[in-house]
Amino acid sequence: MRKQTRMVVSVLTVIALMLGMTAFSLTANAAGVTINATDVTIYALDERYAGKISIPDELPRSFQLAVKGASNVKYSTSGDINCSKTGLITPFVETWYWFGSVGSNIPPGDGSTPTRIERSVKFGTFSVYVNADGVRYTVNVTVKNYADKYVDDVTNEYIIKNIKTSMKTYDKLVKVAKFIADIDYDYHYQSVNDMIILGGGDCWASTSVAIYFAKKLGFEAWARNGNKDPGAGSGHRNALVYDGSKYYEVEAGYGGTAPRGYEVVERTSLLCFSYNYSYGGYEVYQYDGKKPVDTLEIPSEYNGKPVTSIGDSAFSGDETISNIVLPNTIVNISNAAFFNMKNLKTINIPASVKSMGYNPFRGDSQLKRINSQNAAYKFMGGILIKDNNTLVAAPNVSYVGLSYNIKKIESYALWHNNNIIAIDIPDSVETMGEAALAGAPNLEKVYLREGKLKTLPKAMLYNTNVTELYIPDTVTGFESDFNLKSSLKTIKGYKRTAAQTFASSNGLTFVALNDKLLRGDANLDGEVDIIDASVIQRFLVNMKNLEDVAYRNADANNDGSVDIIDATTIQRYLAGFITSLN
Repeated sequence: MRKQTRMVVSVLTVIALMLGMTAFSLTANAAGVTINATDVTIYALDERYAGKISIPDELPRSFQLAVKGASNVKYSTSGDINCSKTGLITPFVETWYWFGSVGSNIPPGDGSTPTRIERSVKFGTFSVYVNADGVRYTVNVTVKNYADKYVDDVTNEYIIKNIKTSMKTYDKLVKVAKFIADIDYDYHYQSVNDMIILGGGDCWASTSVAIYFAKKLGFEAWARNGNKDPGAGSGHRNALVYDGSKYYEVEAGYGGTAPRGYEVVERTSLLCFSYNYSYGGYEVYQYDGKKPVDTLEIPSEYNGKPVTSIGDSAFSGDETISNIVLPNTIVNISNAAFFNMKNLKTINIPASVKSMGYNPFRGDSQLKRINSQNAAYKFMGGILIKDNNTLVAAPNVSYVGLSYNIKKIESYALWHNNNIIAIDIPDSVETMGEAALAGAPNLEKVYLREGKLKTLPKAMLYNTNVTELYIPDTVTGFESDFNLKSSLKTIKGYKRTAAQTFASSNGLTFVALNDKLLRGDANLDGEVDIIDASVIQRFLVNMKNLEDVAYRNADANNDGSVDIIDATTIQRYLAGFITSLN
């Protein structure tokens, strides 16, 4: 009897597969309830493709559940799939109503006419629940996109007819590029399915098709940014293919009607070069690698000429490289050259470097060491200093305390440093570049001292968490949008100064400080005593912050800085060795 049952189930399974179901089974409980399927596959097609292709009759577009052995049966779903009261499973179609660029899946009210209506099928695997006499059973339903199957069939057929296993990689990729170039360029379409089914696509679609084919042929492939290439348009892309030994760049995204231009180029390097006459040699303008690299050495020569420059954002966003070695032919490192490299840990500055753009290392959260062979640059305590007087970069330190010989903070010095909480700016600083402290989302405290800084720069606190800022009376002006997209709410300063005028004109709270200076009163209690000397000592070992007026008062000997001499001066004053701190 057991053998007969197994034979019946086996026959039913075969019949189910012939009917296009993924599986057919008899699910039973002790009461003898049976359901005709536990796993179901149906096909659907978005309306954008329905006018071009149709689902063949042999592929199921719905499925009827059948339950036996139960007197009370109800159906429900996990969402994103339809199941009727009678157990008919159909795909879920979501309708979106668009009014210009604003869309909603809620039907518009009376009198509202959408500019367009879009309907899209929910694809994936979902659950239908069968409640039979109080017992719940689960049926897994997979809704497949017939467009994917259609494209798979078309590309497989092309490969069979045009690409032989014995062909070289270059020849295979030429056939792939020709397939793409035989389809019209159309900027309305950006995907593989769009290009093959709708008969058009832009460079992004062309790139996706090239990658799709390459992976079918057993190659690694990925999209590369092509908009920096000579003659390329904004946003251009093409494909890079690796066959295990060589790299190939596949370009089939040119505009126009079919047949269009295409080319396949064997790459000798994952670095991209262009000649830069300003620096007398080749410039690295991009890196196209996608695999993890422990150390990348930039060559000193390309095409018989020296490599002299690293271009703007050349390695921007790279997540693969841990260490970079620059040759002693590099004379220029451009703005943001190594911006937001997720895994960069070390890099060197060759002695040959003569110019460097604004903070090439912004956003390099793992960069712990910059090895400088260049006398003009020093990296100490996580801070890169130029000419002993200019802050260039602070990639990931949590606190920046600048020495009193620093005269300038360059633009974007803290940009994308997510660790920094506070920065102490001494009175020696004379100038700050645009967005000098900006782009550090966790920066809360800026200690700005009275000194030589007269103007606060454009977007200085953009995208920071600084809510309160002391502005000394030595600051007399602000660039036009100093407060651009800042969390700043309160200005502390002195009456009848630029600080008060700025607060008033920007709707910020102004807190007026006591104009009367009390030398030595470091804890602001209105008296000068031994506690003030102790406060200064704690400040000098980073156990205490001295802000605004407190810092001015702590400068007991009035030499422009707070040091151990000030604590000693207060002690001498209290002991009667000197009679005044003014």
